[in-house]
Amino acid sequence: MIWFPPCPKIAFRNTKRSPIGNCQQAGTLRKTNSRFRKRLAVARRLPSPAAMTLKIEIASDGETATFRLSGRIDEDQLVELQAEVQRYRPRLAFDLAETTLVDLAVVRFLAAHEGHGVELLRCPRYIREWIARERSQGTQAEEP
Repeated sequence: MIWFPPCPKIAFRNTKRSPIGNCQQAGTLRKTNSRFRKRLAVARRLPSPAAMTLKIEIASDGETATFRLSGRIDEDQLVELQAEVQRYRPRLAFDLAETTLVDLAVVRFLAAHEGHGVELLRCPRYIREWIARERSQGTQAEEP
């Protein structure tokens, strides 16, 4: 991501428009069939909280390690999360209160670890229901 420092005003020649947001002149666009030049302005992109990826905070009381998972958890982050899980075995807990979005691989990861004794603290209801659905579909597929 490229960051441009805020600029108070950009002089737009031959227009009465003012700049929008925090922007900086990026160049000039010249039309071949027009005698007017148009100036290009680029607005800086602010990081949105919805775009935040995984943040892992680990707290340990000597006996149990609690992983506080914040943001979106994708399949791509599972390798890193699994490495941290292996380091803090045997007693673990995942605090999912600030988890905003997960995908199917993460739900299966959480279900498998919960089956092996990892506690899911403050788990959002949609994740809990999805884990239950995955477990029921898994047992139905194994029965026949």
